[in-house]
Amino acid sequence: MTFPIEHIPDDDKLFRRLMPGQCKKGKISSAAFEDVDLSVDWEKYSTPQEALDRLPPHFDKQNWKVASLKAGIPRVLGQEVKHWPTNNIAHSLILGEKSFQISLALSDASEIVK
Repeated sequence: MTFPIEHIPDDDKLFRRLMPGQCKKGKISSAAFEDVDLSVDWEKYSTPQEALDRLPPHFDKQNWKVASLKAGIPRVLGQEVKHWPTNNIAHSLILGEKSFQISLALSDASEIVK
């Protein structure tokens, strides 16, 4: 199934799944935001729970968390935010090389929502 690519407004939230260990005592690790092609879900088509539910069945979802980040924040940091639906209409990407400072800024601007 093909979905149209849409523009994601700056104030819309993006949901990033956090692996076990990427969040300790409520602090999100910058390691959660290091990927050049960082996969996120757009709130227009997803909830934090739905983002978590998209994990493969063999993953223990109980130990995963979901962070929320406004789409405009990565853009201010020189990253591209792109709706990139595949078999998931909510799938989007934060594209660009991420220095430690950028990864840290993204983690600092995020909040745990699930």
